[in-house]
Amino acid sequence: MTCAGWLSSSEAGTDKVRPETLISDSIESGMFVSASGTKTSLPSASSAVAPRFALTSSDTQLTVAGDLLKAHPEALLHTHISENRDEIAAVLGRFPEASDYLDVYDRFGLVGRRSIFAHGIHLSDRECCRLHESVAGVALCPTSNLFLGSGLFDLARLDTHGVALGLGTDVGARNQPLHAGHHGRGL
Repeated sequence: MTCAGWLSSSEAGTDKVRPETLISDSIESGMFVSASGTKTSLPSASSAVAPRFALTSSDTQLTVAGDLLKAHPEALLHTHISENRDEIAAVLGRFPEASDYLDVYDRFGLVGRRSIFAHGIHLSDRECCRLHESVAGVALCPTSNLFLGSGLFDLARLDTHGVALGLGTDVGARNQPLHAGHHGRGL
């Protein structure tokens, strides 16, 4: 099993589907976030490009995210993927040309060695193979997923595919700080 040593904290940017209180003031707003969670216009070694997820980002925002990653290869990419089956169906409905959820991100240049995808509960074999091939990883969020009823993460399956794994928390869903001992109990 490969466990990655990422530490990334981010405010996810969204410019499409969201309550009015979460409207970003521009496409790039919230896209670069330092490890401390503070928005920054320039990346540092611990910065992340962070579109919330495919359904809450316009094609323009996803394109800008890919452009930012090309311009700043040291930056991390952090977004959500395959948290629940309804989300996957909605993503495939919005992006009918994509073969699966990960392919949506791939088409915008968001899948690579510094990409971290939160959740990944319902990944296909093709997605697992592509994650391994690109050296991207998945941050499993056990307490968030249990709280939301999203499903159980198949750790053995991703390990079989050689996907890099990390432990994370979706504080928006669970409203708890990242504490390895607490969140590890959810495994």
